[in-house]
Amino acid sequence: MIRAASKSNRGFTLLEVLIAAVVMGTVFVAVMGLLSRSLKNIDRMKPHEIALAHAQEKMNEMLMPNALLPATTSGVWDDGYRWEAQIDNAPVVAGALLPPESKVQDPYGLFSIRVEVFWVKEDAPKSYVLQTLQWAKKDRGAGN
Repeated sequence: MIRAASKSNRGFTLLEVLIAAVVMGTVFVAVMGLLSRSLKNIDRMKPHEIALAHAQEKMNEMLMPNALLPATTSGVWDDGYRWEAQIDNAPVVAGALLPPESKVQDPYGLFSIRVEVFWVKEDAPKSYVLQTLQWAKKDRGAGN
């Protein structure tokens, strides 16, 4: 006695299996392409990440002293990245400080601190800039 297959015992047809394999293959290729592109972007951004780390390091170093003095400095790190740092008296907003004719000598002031990191990538110069304002004591070496 041969029984007819009931609906619950039926399997997948060859066509359904082939379509599923094609869909899975397409998705796999797309995911591998995205992964490859992501790895290339990570490699492309590495010099920018190093420059940012150097700029943050130099900025932190410049913000550490209790008193600041307007100055310009520069240097080179061992990995070839160059830096220039500048501390200036920040521009005064009208009415924010005492008028110039005032005899009061304020031992504190607002300073503009700028750090720029330079490097060369694929024969093209690149740079990264960090800039901030810092309220600090005026260094006596500044003649204030």
